[in-house]
Amino acid sequence: MGAVAATYRKLAEASVDPAKAKSLLPKPGANRQETISRIVAALHKAVRYTGIEFGQASLQPTPAAEILKRYYGDCKDKAALLVAALRAAGIDAELALLSTGPGIDIDPDLPGMQFDHAIVYLPVAQGSDALWIDATAEHDEVGTLPLMDEGRHALIIAEGTTGLTMTPEPKADDDHLTELRDVVLAEFGPANISETSMTHGGSVDILGTPLIQQVRMGLS
Repeated sequence: MGAVAATYRKLAEASVDPAKAKSLLPKPGANRQETISRIVAALHKAVRYTGIEFGQASLQPTPAAEILKRYYGDCKDKAALLVAALRAAGIDAELALLSTGPGIDIDPDLPGMQFDHAIVYLPVAQGSDALWIDATAEHDEVGTLPLMDEGRHALIIAEGTTGLTMTPEPKADDDHLTELRDVVLAEFGPANISETSMTHGGSVDILGTPLIQQVRMGLS
């Protein structure tokens, strides 16, 4: 796996250009975590997710300047742009490859590219734990991964990588449902009730997008 990481790093780093990603940077936050969250939010606002799986684009990320120019990119494009933006802000970040769930994970003993998804890995820094970010999961809080990325073997595309690293396992206390109800009573006529259900953690759908469902009803 070390050879795979080294080979892919040579291919991908040519597209990770912090200087070209500076235009994406928002105003820094009050701390490292807030700055990271603002950069991720800026990425989601500037670049929409669109799968591109043809020719060289199936392996090599698109250069940062090109992604920002066309406003879209696939998982490795958005991940590479996020890495570039984080580095431009002075925050260490690396690409990471994995095979998404559900289903059988990759076999660490088999060589070659067994991966189908790219995310971002931030090593331990300033007293903070390592951080994993899926640049395509715009509804997930920074510091959490969508269900499909959790508990999977990941190859961090960094110098010195020799093996796989496990992404964080899902936590039972991260799985919760929030329901909001807004009741409006009219002086005359029917009342109106608006209900919004929001899920987090294992309750998310297979694409890692929280289920946000709103139901409106009128009561006579």
